[in-house]
Amino acid sequence: MNPNHPRYSAKLAAAVRVRLAMDDEELTRGKSTINAMEAWLETRYKELDLLHEGTRNNTAIKECAKVANWNTKGGATKTPEPSNPPTPLNQDKTVG
Repeated sequence: MNPNHPRYSAKLAAAVRVRLAMDDEELTRGKSTINAMEAWLETRYKELDLLHEGTRNNTAIKECAKVANWNTKGGATKTPEPSNPPTPLNQDKTVG
């Protein structure tokens, strides 16, 4: 994780950092794991040195997210549960 180390890898460090960042459930709410990771990496690509010829390296971002992804089964993103579920409407009950 030390950029001054002779065997430092920016992509490996970015993969570790994005995986640790995903402990914040707000980052994954309503998104697939991979999309949440890519979004996080896209906002930090400069500090993570995910650059190619001075511009954002989208291939590196996708590779880092793929390596860090623990949810390899894929599938549709689950809809998050509302924090305050609606209460059922009172049915008009007539006595007959």
